[in-house]
Amino acid sequence: MTVIVPLAGPDFELDQEHTKAERLIDGVPLLLRCLNSRPWSRLGGDCLDYVFILQDTATSRDLATSKLRQWFPSSKVIYLGAFSDGAAFSALAGVALCDLGQPLIIDLADIEFSAESFSIKDIFDGDDHIGAVALTFSSNANMYSYIKEDGGRFVEAVEKAVISEHASAGVYIYRNPLVYLDALQRTVGGERDYTYNGLHYVCPVFNGVKAMGLEVQRLSCNLVRDVKIG
Repeated sequence: MTVIVPLAGPDFELDQEHTKAERLIDGVPLLLRCLNSRPWSRLGGDCLDYVFILQDTATSRDLATSKLRQWFPSSKVIYLGAFSDGAAFSALAGVALCDLGQPLIIDLADIEFSAESFSIKDIFDGDDHIGAVALTFSSNANMYSYIKEDGGRFVEAVEKAVISEHASAGVYIYRNPLVYLDALQRTVGGERDYTYNGLHYVCPVFNGVKAMGLEVQRLSCNLVRDVKIG
């Protein structure tokens, strides 16, 4: 199972020596706090294939060689030579290294949370109609992306607009990379513009999953701490 972590946004590098990933939260680097809080992190490094997407700069390369190599020894790093049109596109670089037959997780790694243990494989094996899984928490702040349901079924996902109480925890799980690719194409090429400030975020790609005729299952998480804002 591949976990793609897009860290290539224009606000990732805080200065010429430091990144958001290294910012200490209660003495622990932000990136470690987030990724280690995930239920699947308990599987161990041999079961997870981390792919980090970074900008090709001296600061990000230093992070990769001095920290990521230590924290996630078997991980892979892809460097982008320019900013993309959003995390949804940056994640595509990591898809190139995925096993097309295994689940894909895209983790923005900026919200720490706790969730009941669950088997991603069992969710998809148990229902062929489920194309993706969304992790949410209760909020009404317009700084998050939101998922709307009707009768427990996914209706829509939008960025920075409170259309329900289900705020995204910044983690997006797909049946496999092919579903993500198809859903992204349908979202970008669809009739509605789901960009925010001209950028393509990951959460609205769930709309493409719906357009494929597949379901998006929502799971709740708790003990949420948005570590990117303290």
